[in-house]
Amino acid sequence: MLGTVSQSDVNAYCQSQGYFGGVGGVGNYSCYGPSGMRAVTMTNVCQWAYPGYPNVRTEGDTCMSS
Repeated sequence: MLGTVSQSDVNAYCQSQGYFGGVGGVGNYSCYGPSGMRAVTMTNVCQWAYPGYPNVRTEGDTCMSS
């Protein structure tokens, strides 16, 4: 287990992708910005948060690596 994804992690991820921030809840997050909203997967956030780990994936709101 690498860690869990929080709203602040999603917000930081979205900002790093050029959006204003993130909204929603576990399994239903979206980035929002001037071009509208874009759904975000937990796996995207985990891969962004833990770039040096192999095969990063999620189980619920938990980031895992194998």
